[in-house]
Amino acid sequence: MKWASTRTCHTGRVGAMSEIGRSIRPVGRLTYNNDAKSGYDIPDEILLPLRVVVATKLRRAEPFMLSVGLEGTGGYRSLWISPSVPLVIQVYTARVDKIDREVFEKMLDEAHSPNGLDLRGFVGPGHATGRRDGASGGSGLVPA
Repeated sequence: MKWASTRTCHTGRVGAMSEIGRSIRPVGRLTYNNDAKSGYDIPDEILLPLRVVVATKLRRAEPFMLSVGLEGTGGYRSLWISPSVPLVIQVYTARVDKIDREVFEKMLDEAHSPNGLDLRGFVGPGHATGRRDGASGGSGLVPA
């Protein structure tokens, strides 16, 4: 992933922006269990549908496993997502009213599986930025 620039958001945190090809995409942050060491920079395009998946699963009282890639190592970390563990999703995109329906549905299906949701399958040239190629997302948008 090539880092193009950084920007400061209203909270004072510097949000990174990644560059793939010719487009620059904002990168938000997922923080697990209020632990600064458990913060993950993830493209906003992935965080938007993830936010809805998390809300959907937790509203149904369905905890699940979420795996995120570890930058530069090829490894990953699995996080148990449940109502008892604090989770903060910071999205830096100004427009958060639409998400990609195909990406959302695929994430939700994976979250229902025994292995849980692996975000490494959603980052790559076909989706946003990152560590692993994924199939390109559809053009269908749903309200966030």
